[in-house]
Amino acid sequence: QEWIDHATANILARHIRAGYPYYSPARIDNAASTYLVCLSVIAVVAVIGWAWTIRAFTRGRRWTRPAATAIFLLGVGVLLTALLITDTSGARGLPALLGWVGLAPCLPGLLSVILLWRTR
Repeated sequence: QEWIDHATANILARHIRAGYPYYSPARIDNAASTYLVCLSVIAVVAVIGWAWTIRAFTRGRRWTRPAATAIFLLGVGVLLTALLITDTSGARGLPALLGWVGLAPCLPGLLSVILLWRTR
């Protein structure tokens, strides 16, 4: 997870440090790692959900349209929660840049759901 935080120029660690200036560097690293693990688990669950939906659609399952719509809405809800929730410091739990980047994969999901409903 550390390479992910380095790729984002330590945005998450700086965000935590700003909200909790009395945290030690080790505690900040631990909090950032925990947050990144949670976000990674959410991403893996999303990939599994979309792979399951794609497989069901290719097999002609009738329930794939509502399932894809539900997965999309659940994903948007989780990501909006991550973007908008405030932590105990009063700041947003996730830096805005990471939250908006997290919402970016929802655009292809939206397109996929639209195309599923338009396909016969």
